[in-house]
Amino acid sequence: MESALEYLNHFQNKNIDGIKELLTDDAELHDWDIHEIGKEDTIKAFKAIFKTFDTIEVDIKNTIESRDKSHVSVEMMIKLQSESSIEIKVVDLIQFEDGLIKSIRAYKQ
Repeated sequence: MESALEYLNHFQNKNIDGIKELLTDDAELHDWDIHEIGKEDTIKAFKAIFKTFDTIEVDIKNTIESRDKSHVSVEMMIKLQSESSIEIKVVDLIQFEDGLIKSIRAYKQ
């Protein structure tokens, strides 16, 4: 659970180096617009997101961790600001392998 919250903190703060430290080499990022496999391509996708928006605010509503701690689900509101502001209700399903993030699947509600 702590690693999932750490990832979301890095995401909100647009901290590429922090996110990179949390990912496996074969990490996967999949949302409604993006599907990247591999740490470097995943990091490129995060850089593109961070470049698009001036600020990102994450408001966590609910978290659920699997018994074996290999998966965490996070329900949240994400506020993205650039010239305009967008609020999106999102559920992230985060899978862990050896303490690192193996995959992030984000679903927009």
